[in-house]
Amino acid sequence: MHLNPGELFVLREPCIITTVLGSCVSVVFHSFRLKVSAINHAVLPRGKDLRDGENQYKFADLSLAYMMNTFTRMGIKKNETVVKLFGGSDLFRFNQGRNGTLKIGRNNIRATLELLEVRGYSVAACDVGGGRGRRIYFNTENGEVIVKRLKSGENPNIPTLKDCRDYLEELRINPGQDNLSVLKGEKKWQAK
Repeated sequence: MHLNPGELFVLREPCIITTVLGSCVSVVFHSFRLKVSAINHAVLPRGKDLRDGENQYKFADLSLAYMMNTFTRMGIKKNETVVKLFGGSDLFRFNQGRNGTLKIGRNNIRATLELLEVRGYSVAACDVGGGRGRRIYFNTENGEVIVKRLKSGENPNIPTLKDCRDYLEELRINPGQDNLSVLKGEKKWQAK
């Protein structure tokens, strides 16, 4: 199955979901107990100015809130929800005059992490930021995610766990000491 920008899936059926991320972010939820998975593909950080009839799932905060509320209604507790975050590259930068440069990817990450923190969810793995896009493959049967970096001719540096923590701290989000793992290259990652 392919997940397009502005879409969100919540499923019990085993399948592989793919999506391509640049400045967009995807959050993956997985419950081993109930075998339920969810994934979004958010384009913009916040839906505070959502207009009637506009797709709420294209906003990081609104689509993530929907996923959280859906898992809660299904009886899935926060501490049994494996959460992973991907994307948010700063591929597109827009000059905002005196306010500097608007970084869509960074703002998408910030909006997502802020809501996760406020609602009490821990991030188990992330591969965020940087200047390259990603293609992700999400196995809903076991929660496994494979990340492929796009544009392989660019700098092949892969972020370490420290890089991810530093980036999150730069965004003023406290990532904690032991709740993050970083995906490396095209490595498979599965929750423990």
